[in-house]
Amino acid sequence: METRKDITTKLLKSLGLRTIFHNEKWLDYRNEGIEQKDLDFIKEFIADKNYIIDYGIEGDYSAIHAWRILGQMKEISSIPFLIKLLFVPDNIEADIYWLEFPKIMGLMGAVALSHLIPLLLETNTYKESDYNLDLKSSVVVAALAEIVKGDAAKRKEVIQTVKTYVTEVLCERDNFFISCALSSLSIIDPVELKELMLHLLNVNRIDHEGINNDEIDKYLT
Repeated sequence: METRKDITTKLLKSLGLRTIFHNEKWLDYRNEGIEQKDLDFIKEFIADKNYIIDYGIEGDYSAIHAWRILGQMKEISSIPFLIKLLFVPDNIEADIYWLEFPKIMGLMGAVALSHLIPLLLETNTYKESDYNLDLKSSVVVAALAEIVKGDAAKRKEVIQTVKTYVTEVLCERDNFFISCALSSLSIIDPVELKELMLHLLNVNRIDHEGINNDEIDKYLT
C-alpha cells in the first residue's frame, strides 16, 4: 500500500516542466493535490543537497516545485532551512534557486525579516567570502525588497537595513558588492536613499557591472 510520502514523491515528479521557467506563473499547488500535511516531508525531500545541484537531471524537476510549495503555502518553519540552502558550497551552480529565493521569501512575508535582517548585518554566521557577499548582496537584499512589495509597512525598516549594510558592512569591500545590493533594492524605487547614491557616485564607489543606469535613476527621481 502506498504511503502519503510515496504519493507526494510521485506527484512532485509528475509536475515536470510545467511553469518551471522563472518568468512563468507558478502552479497553484493546492489545486495540484499538495496538502498541509505534506510539508514536513517536502522539507525532508529537498534537504538532500543533490536535489538542489542536480535539479533537472533526467527530467526530474521535483526540487524546484518543492521549494515553490514551501513558499506558496507559507511554511514559515522552513525559512531557516531555505536560507541555509543558499550557503551550501555545493549549490554554487544552483542559479534557479538564487533567482527564486527572493520570491519565496516574499511569499513568506514580513515574518521572514527576523531571519534575513540579522543574516545581512552580521558577519559571523557565514564567513564573508566573495561568494557569500554575492549571495547576500544579490539575493538576500532582493528578498527584502520582495517583502516590501507585499507589505509596504516594512519599507522603512528594510531601506534602513540596506543602508546600514552598504555603509557599515560593505564599506571596505569591493564596489561591486555595494552596487549589487543597491541594484537588488532598486525594484522598490528607494528614493529615500538618494543622498547615499549621490555620495557613492561622487566618491566612485559605484560599479556599473553591478548596477545599471536605469536602476541608479530609481534612487534619484
